[in-house]
Amino acid sequence: MDRFAGKQRARGMGATVIAVGMVTRDDVEAAAARTRHVVRHTPLTLVEPGVFPGTVMLKLEQLQHTGSYAVRGVFNHVIHALERQTFDPDAGLAAAYTPSIASAVVHAARRLGIPATLFLPVGASVDAEVLDDSCGPLPEGTPAGEIMLVRVDGSVADARIEAQRHATTSGALHCAGLGAEGWPEMVAGAGTVGLELWTQTLGQLDTVVVPDRARALAAGVAAALAGHVRVVEADGGRVD
Repeated sequence: MDRFAGKQRARGMGATVIAVGMVTRDDVEAAAARTRHVVRHTPLTLVEPGVFPGTVMLKLEQLQHTGSYAVRGVFNHVIHALERQTFDPDAGLAAAYTPSIASAVVHAARRLGIPATLFLPVGASVDAEVLDDSCGPLPEGTPAGEIMLVRVDGSVADARIEAQRHATTSGALHCAGLGAEGWPEMVAGAGTVGLELWTQTLGQLDTVVVPDRARALAAGVAAALAGHVRVVEADGGRVD
């Protein structure tokens, strides 16, 4: 099976094909099985006829526990590592505090009952809801993971370096973010969106459009639907 899935990047009216990821549909199906009890299967809603040519539906990933598809990739990354015993659960998770990853890491840690350490630059603001109650109620009996914040001098890039250093020295699992390169479990987890789309539309699906910069989502959906559906990464500020 070809382990490279293709996608397109839409810029205005043009598009170029780029190669992404080392993830297959089998990897995405494994991620779906692994995370089936901890992520929501989000609904589709039909866009009012006449707004766009053809039939257009929206996948409501904002209904995930954390308001984003990111939790799919983080859960798959963490549970996969737990299965393989590649990190120390007592050391927990380590990540730089960024909007794209913090709430997903906190939610996964709380749900799985392991600690998490978030690194952020001195002076950077913190969304209290991310650390407190944005994750919603946990199932009865779930142990609460401790969440720690560590301030570092420098930028977000420096915070990422400190998170990696902490993971290396403590045995924690590094959750670096949602880029498509080097994080196959993140990509496969995000790709479960594609499997749900295929099931929800009974395979009557032609094109999936994902936001620009949602690299793990685009790569994962492309892997899940390879050979069946065109996946387009669209720059919302430039596509007519």
